[in-house]
Amino acid sequence: MRLLAIDKGRNTIKKHPQHAGCSDVSYISLRRGFLCLAAIMGWAMREVLAWRISDTLEASFCADALKEAIAKYGKPEIVNKDQGSQFTGNAWITTLTDANIKISLPLGDCAQTPRGNRRPGQYLDEISIERLWRSL
Repeated sequence: MRLLAIDKGRNTIKKHPQHAGCSDVSYISLRRGFLCLAAIMGWAMREVLAWRISDTLEASFCADALKEAIAKYGKPEIVNKDQGSQFTGNAWITTLTDANIKISLPLGDCAQTPRGNRRPGQYLDEISIERLWRSL
């Protein structure tokens, strides 16, 4: 029938060559310990691009999620991260530098926006992923 919407809305599904991403880890409490849930989100799409779950605090599961997001959606120009051990470890930093992705450090460090402006990092850099954790 070839029905089309009158208002097509924003086209947020197409890949943008200069897109940005954010990443974070949340902890899921269990009776005997916890699990770590890592997520990589795209700013433009505001959806989870890749995720991993682990029963250790090793950084490799975060790097694996990032590699999957890059494979599926292409590499972002910049990735915002917090200062957790998973995102300051060798596996994460190596994955970003090997892919030639800029790193944005929040709170106290100097962050770089997707447009190249430098400014102190802010909590708003990861607002989408923090909202995900609240919903979860």
